[in-house]
Amino acid sequence: LRYTATVATKPPVELGQYKGISVEKAESSVSAKEVNEELKRVQQLNSRLVSVDDPEFVIRRDDIAYIDFEGFVDGVAFDGGSTGDTGTDITIGSSGYIDGFDDGLIGQKVGDTVDLNLTFPEDYDNEDLAGQDVVFTVEIQSKNVTNTPELTDDFIKENSAEYTEYYFGESTQIDTVEDYRQFIYDRLYDSYLKS
Repeated sequence: LRYTATVATKPPVELGQYKGISVEKAESSVSAKEVNEELKRVQQLNSRLVSVDDPEFVIRRDDIAYIDFEGFVDGVAFDGGSTGDTGTDITIGSSGYIDGFDDGLIGQKVGDTVDLNLTFPEDYDNEDLAGQDVVFTVEIQSKNVTNTPELTDDFIKENSAEYTEYYFGESTQIDTVEDYRQFIYDRLYDSYLKS
């Protein structure tokens, strides 16, 4: 038996000049601002909401306040118009309660009890309350504040291993803020250089 195969051939290749080519070295830079942003992120990850009942705390827009309230129409409490025995947290300015409720709490202090004279909207879901004047008696029990830890050597010792594992894929125990700054700088530098 005789087999015949057809094979494509390529023209001979001549190599050009491939030695002595100059290539610019890649550069990378990391600003102090970028390092500080990473440090702030660590602090924010460890921030906690703490309930404070200090009577000097004034309620402002966007605060989270813990309140009790009861609503009255013509002096009579109405169904669904109170927090009952549990109270509730609301974010001032975006609670979803009727117009004027949140605004009536701004400027009040923790521990204050205030009467809010309001009116339900005409198109309110509950027809019995639609367009009705209402008085909400609201007690402001506490205000939640964000407790952000200080950036200290002790804080770094406690949190660096978890943070370096999460963000950089290596669990590294670091003992000082300055060493941590350098660690972040080095990792960001390497990352930017590779990019």
